[in-house]
Amino acid sequence: MNSSCAVSGTSSTFTVNGLLIVLVICGLQIALGLFVNGIWISWGFFLRHVSQQVRSLLQF
Repeated sequence: MNSSCAVSGTSSTFTVNGLLIVLVICGLQIALGLFVNGIWISWGFFLRHVSQQVRSLLQF
């Protein structure tokens, strides 16, 4: 009885740890995706700003 109870306890904690690991991995992937998208968006704004500055300089 005690051995089966210990085994069931370890298996339940293992499944909980597995779920936590999956949640952490998914969260990291989502955070990484948002981070990369933010970099691309900021680069787009920066490049657009620079191109506008260059155009205004060339007009003079």
